[in-house]
Amino acid sequence: MLAERMRVDTIGAVVLRGRPSGSSRYHNHRQPPRCFRAGRGLFSQAHAVSLHSRHNRPCDIEVRGETDEYSTMRGRTGPPEKCRPFSRRPKDRTMTRQDDLTGVAQNVGSILRSHGLKLVTVESCTGGWIAQSITSVSGSSEWFECGLVTYSNEAKHEQVGVPEALIAERGAVSAPVARAMARGGLDRSLADVALSVTGIAGPGGGSEEKPVGTVFICWAARPDRVRTEQFLFDGDREAVRRQSVLEALGGLARFLREETG
Repeated sequence: MLAERMRVDTIGAVVLRGRPSGSSRYHNHRQPPRCFRAGRGLFSQAHAVSLHSRHNRPCDIEVRGETDEYSTMRGRTGPPEKCRPFSRRPKDRTMTRQDDLTGVAQNVGSILRSHGLKLVTVESCTGGWIAQSITSVSGSSEWFECGLVTYSNEAKHEQVGVPEALIAERGAVSAPVARAMARGGLDRSLADVALSVTGIAGPGGGSEEKPVGTVFICWAARPDRVRTEQFLFDGDREAVRRQSVLEALGGLARFLREETG
């Protein structure tokens, strides 16, 4: 689910950047950004509406926090009907090594194994990279049921039952499709937990609404626990895919901890 309110856990800077009309870039180099401090608490879409009223022009917003996990949150000011909701942008992990991904997978495996749970993955833009990271862990057969790569729209429908009408209406890269992929993975396997990923790795395929780097990740557990988040990653195609793998596995660990207590 696209987060409309993001918690600023530490004091961070809010940067307003003007953007020329019709430009798809996040900032205008000819116009220096304006900064002020943001206190602790929730920074919501309402703040963006308020900022728009104060500055009387649309601005892109970056909320730069200082936490280990997330360095930047981005949104866009504007009237309520045009205000861009906030999405979390993790720190640039372009140089993340496979060893780092394996370490996160080991952490996920420890949690699953301790609760006697098994996982199914349903991947699109990551093309099986999550499953590869998981199976690089010795003994992963104890907690990894299977991995599905549903790259095309037809595969999403045929392998995990994503409705064709849903893909046509919302697009293959969307929160509803990510949720349908995860639920379909559970319906078609013996797994207890599912992880799904769909996104635009680039360099082509992006749009104003869904730029390159847009990724939806869903985590689901029987019988009906589901969480979906939208991310916007920096970097080239490999960097976007690598960060997607890391966030999918890291988010799964957090999801499991919350669900299992």
